[in-house]
Amino acid sequence: MNLGLYQRMIQRLRAYPRVKVALYETIENPIFDDLLKRYQKQDARQHVKEYEDDIARFERENCLPRFDCGPEIGLVVENFWDPFHMRDQEARQRYTQVLARHVAILLQAPSEDAATVAAALKPIDIGPPATRESPPPTTQRSGKKKRP
Repeated sequence: MNLGLYQRMIQRLRAYPRVKVALYETIENPIFDDLLKRYQKQDARQHVKEYEDDIARFERENCLPRFDCGPEIGLVVENFWDPFHMRDQEARQRYTQVLARHVAILLQAPSEDAATVAAALKPIDIGPPATRESPPPTTQRSGKKKRP
């Protein structure tokens, strides 16, 4: 992980007042935690701890808010095809809803001050995903009739 590169990118982005920057934790298949516990790999746990410490320090030093949708989405191993890709449509919809809420909070915050944004990021119950009962309307281009 090249934190120096990230820091330079963030500094350049902050030159534009309308751009807001945040750290975003990728979602993880819960199988990783299960594997760490099952095999009791001390070196693997140490690497995870070092990563978490490095990111926390980077977050503080750069005054960045940090998003982690994982706990709020409530993913389980069965939501994934493999260690990285979600297969469950409902889980993907929950992820999208939570991510959209987090981005909206960041954009509405008066600054990207980590404490301000973090206070607004309290998990909420997003409920079941919305379903579309009717197909979306079709649009026609340049007055031409749509072919059957």
